[in-house]
Amino acid sequence: MNIYSILPLIAIFANFITCFFVLYINPKNNLNRFFGFFSFSLGIWSLCNYFTFNAISVSEAFFWNNIATIGTVLTSVSLFHFVLIFSKNKLAFNKIFLSLIYLSGFFLIFIEYTTTLITTTMYRAYWGFTCNIGPLYVLLSIYVLILIISSLFILYLYNKKTSTKELKKQTVLLFIAITIPFIGGLTTETVFPILNFEVIPFTSSLTTITAIIICFSIFKYSFIRSKSYSIQKKITISFLVIIVSLTFVFSVVNFYYQDEHLKNQADYEIELMQDKFNVVVEHEMQGLNVALEVIVQDKSLMNCYLEKNRTKLYDYGQPLFQKLKEKFEDTHFYFIETNGTCFVRLHNKDKYGDEITRFTYWAANATMNISYGLELGKTAFALRVVKPYYNGSQHIGFVELGKEIDHFFTHFKEDRSAEFAIILDKQYLDEDKWGSLREAQGLRNNWDDLEDKLIIMETVDEMSELDQPCVSCFISENVDKVIKGNYTPSLIQHEQKTYVCGGFPLIDAGNREVGTIFALIDISKSAMIAQNANLVNISLSIILLIFTIILAVLISRNISKPIENLSKSVKKIEAGNLDIQVEIKTNDEIGQLSSSFNEMVKSIRISSETLEQKIKDRTNDLQQKIKELEDFKKIIVGREMKMINLKTQINELKSKVNEEKGDDFH
Repeated sequence: MNIYSILPLIAIFANFITCFFVLYINPKNNLNRFFGFFSFSLGIWSLCNYFTFNAISVSEAFFWNNIATIGTVLTSVSLFHFVLIFSKNKLAFNKIFLSLIYLSGFFLIFIEYTTTLITTTMYRAYWGFTCNIGPLYVLLSIYVLILIISSLFILYLYNKKTSTKELKKQTVLLFIAITIPFIGGLTTETVFPILNFEVIPFTSSLTTITAIIICFSIFKYSFIRSKSYSIQKKITISFLVIIVSLTFVFSVVNFYYQDEHLKNQADYEIELMQDKFNVVVEHEMQGLNVALEVIVQDKSLMNCYLEKNRTKLYDYGQPLFQKLKEKFEDTHFYFIETNGTCFVRLHNKDKYGDEITRFTYWAANATMNISYGLELGKTAFALRVVKPYYNGSQHIGFVELGKEIDHFFTHFKEDRSAEFAIILDKQYLDEDKWGSLREAQGLRNNWDDLEDKLIIMETVDEMSELDQPCVSCFISENVDKVIKGNYTPSLIQHEQKTYVCGGFPLIDAGNREVGTIFALIDISKSAMIAQNANLVNISLSIILLIFTIILAVLISRNISKPIENLSKSVKKIEAGNLDIQVEIKTNDEIGQLSSSFNEMVKSIRISSETLEQKIKDRTNDLQQKIKELEDFKKIIVGREMKMINLKTQINELKSKVNEEKGDDFH
């Protein structure tokens, strides 16, 4: 996995979690729906950036880039629509206006999918694939910028207008959450591409900060949610956050180890190639040594040399040299005099009499023992073995055999799907001689291809489809790093294939690091296995996430449902219904609570019935007392009436008596 793709991977999880969270807490609210749509669009955008960064071919990168355009357009449109609803703007209910906004976005998506006017092609940058922009890329950028800037301006006006302190804080946090990725996108995906500056696109990665700020606003200032959550939602959200975090950590660790596995394989492939090269060199040196042992024992050949008859020696030795050339691919055969002058070259009859100035000769002359090593000729490296030549005990000169190492790599290429190159520092070569030789061979003069290095041998043809990755691999910078010992084999993707680019120093017989042997090895099968493993990991993570959501909802409902039933029963009791019974389905703490609740209701009902009976009995007693009092009252009242009547009668009699007395007096 590309290390730069970790940031969009984090953004994928952050935005999809935010989307689920916002929709889950209040799915019927338009604010939640449109903000969920906005978060989902951000997640799609981040997902496409992740796959674009890790694409292994231009066509694959182009596919994901087109889908990313959908995410870009939908993100800006859904954000603008959400801000209109959030700020209670009248345009939120203007269907014609909104239709024009959405249709404009779909038109840009159509252009992206059917033409190359927005994205012309894809190319590989240091972070992965990125796009070459077309003439209408500016139009897409302007469309997105207008919607985002308008959203920020509407939020600013709404913040000025609203008087609610909590709404002001929500608006400020939303403004910040939008501004951060907006500035990142404006610089890395609009300004820099138009100015032809190559910068990693950070917009989708910065949306992780947006998700964090929004979640903070939701919890702290009740942004697009009610003041409190049900137990079910609290349990579901907590469970989901834990599982998603674990899934994310698992995914990152898995991607990391897959990436490390490919890097380790890259190291292994280069080390294996270096070991194989060293083994072949050692084996070939032993073969040359054996051949020299046979040559120096040939008395007829020695007599020709002692006669100092160059032509005779050449003619006599030619069949032997041709046999060595055909059977063992030996390319050089020298007889050298004791003073270091070349007496004859069996591989080049016309060149002789020159002084031999090679490390292998100097070592053999100094030690009077066999010497061997890799040495650079005019155009190629050759494996050379020099042996002192004796006639009895008399030292008469030196014999040298050699073979160019180019054919080593031809065999390596046949054994392994790979391309090779030998790259040397130009200080060891002559420019004029190199140009003449290439011309004589009918080859292009490649002296100026690299600044201070020269590719003296490569197995790939310039017209081959592998020429482009080889050009990326066989460069001066890589050679310098190999020589300094700080080069790590790298991976190169080309046309849906993955290659290891690596090398090891080429040390000559003088123990000089004169150049580098580079290899471009095809490890597409291993890379495909790793990529498939990553896709399986992502698929399993998504399946696990969906399963977790379902499981979390079921578990939280299983816990919260009995509590909700208890709550409803309490309300019924408050209304006076004491015949309620809560159904008991489990034997856990919830079941025990339900059982205790039923016992409590039963006790209340019994107490209530007992209290009603007592109240009824007391009421009957009171009614009886009242009746007795009423009867007693009637008796008392009757007596009082009789006393009143009697008193009245007495008063009447008194009046009559007084009247009679008055008459008698007169």
